[in-house]
Amino acid sequence: MPLKFTNLYRCPRCSSVVFFFCLFVIGCQNTKTNHPTNNELLLLAVAYNYQQSQNSGDCKTQYKNLNSLYQTYFNTEFTNYPTTCENVIIGDSTMDLARSTTTLYDKSKTYNYAISGNTACDYLYQMEAIKCNPKNVLIATGDGNGVLRKVSSATSIDTMKKVTARIKEKWNANIVIIGIHPILLTNENIAKNAVNIGVSQLGYCYINPLPIFGVGENDPPDSSLMLDQIHYNTTIYPKYKAQITSQCGIIF
Repeated sequence: MPLKFTNLYRCPRCSSVVFFFCLFVIGCQNTKTNHPTNNELLLLAVAYNYQQSQNSGDCKTQYKNLNSLYQTYFNTEFTNYPTTCENVIIGDSTMDLARSTTTLYDKSKTYNYAISGNTACDYLYQMEAIKCNPKNVLIATGDGNGVLRKVSSATSIDTMKKVTARIKEKWNANIVIIGIHPILLTNENIAKNAVNIGVSQLGYCYINPLPIFGVGENDPPDSSLMLDQIHYNTTIYPKYKAQITSQCGIIF
């Protein structure tokens, strides 16, 4: 039965008990195996969740809810991912949809942990349950769902900064970030610009989606490139791959 940890923060004393219990259980289980099991990884995520919840800057304060699809994906899509890897993808529906294509990444060396609906806050929490130690991490998008939720641009940028800092701390991996692409929702399409500018200045290899779509900051994308008002179609993935290869020198 999958472990659940979405409601641990209503009781700080309960969270403390869970935190130390997790560390105890993980310590005992690690004497038996060299590789973490799914339950151990979930327990580690619980422990990290507790630590973050004690921080006054915890992103859940602004984002309110973490993605409810996480446990479903963890126990189905991600359950057979190995403990060794070269590359990892962390992201939202844009990368979740990329599973149906072969034009963005090589599935034999890149493991895709994206989940539709994810925000930057979800990235921060979910990466604790990733099994392997990647050399390269692709993040996409740079908090598009935060913009759709009307999270402030300052919060999105700050949370992305925490995500990249944690990646460096946890794996010391190279980081590629794809900015928020143009969409057909006018207000949100304009709101994305401030987030993209801030995220582009974090100091990592940032892929600007505007040239990929051939538009300016406030322009909507050509509808022929879109599946719907928010998601682009498969013609965009090889363009991103080519840009990542030439600009960042990384092949996912």
